[in-house]
Order: sequence, then structure tokens, then C-alpha cells
Amino acid sequence: EGREIFEQAHGVEWPRIQELTQRDQKPSSCFAGAFEVADVEHRSGLAFVYLRALRVGEAPGGFPAKNISVGDPILWEVDEPLGRLLEKGTVVDADWFEMQTEVCFVSSLMSVTPGWGP
Repeated sequence: EGREIFEQAHGVEWPRIQELTQRDQKPSSCFAGAFEVADVEHRSGLAFVYLRALRVGEAPGGFPAKNISVGDPILWEVDEPLGRLLEKGTVVDADWFEMQTEVCFVSSLMSVTPGWGP
């Protein structure tokens, strides 16, 4: 039942999730800040979002803090339906965790705003 709910909510079949996460390990670092979407690529039901740091905050803790500076790039992997909503210039302010593969995920989302927003 939980798998069905997950599949419906994310539009990805459970075997695909298992395939994508089979080599995942603990995050290697964490950081926080507002990042602007520079580009989005869609592949195999996923979206790879390329972002650049606009503002850097205090790392959330639990893992070593990554040294991030304004202008630094990060890569965020999201479900394709979410990736379709993220346009160039969109700003994502969040706490981030980076895997050993340098792919990041969000643990706490503060805001998503258009680039012209506050």
C-alpha cells in the first residue's frame, strides 16, 4: 500500500526507485542557502537541476559542513514532474545534503520564488 501511494504521488514506479537508490550512501556534507536555477535536464523520469549559490546560510548539521560560496554550482536531482516546474531564474532556499556523487537533495525547504521575487 505504501509503495502504491509513493508511486502515485511521485509518478515513478517502485522498481525504478530501488534501481536509482541501490548505491546511495550517507550524505558526505551539508549546507544551506538560496540557489538560482541555471538549467534543467530531463532524463529517465528524473530532472537534473543545475543551480548557482545566491546566498549562503548556516549548514543544518549532522554531517560535515560544505564550504559553499556565492556563485558555486550544485546539482539537484528531483522527480521529473517537479523538474518541469523549475524554470531558469527560479530561486530555491533550503537546507541541502550532498551525496558522495555530488548530487544534492533538500531536507528542509524554506521557499521557492521566481528570480524577480523577494
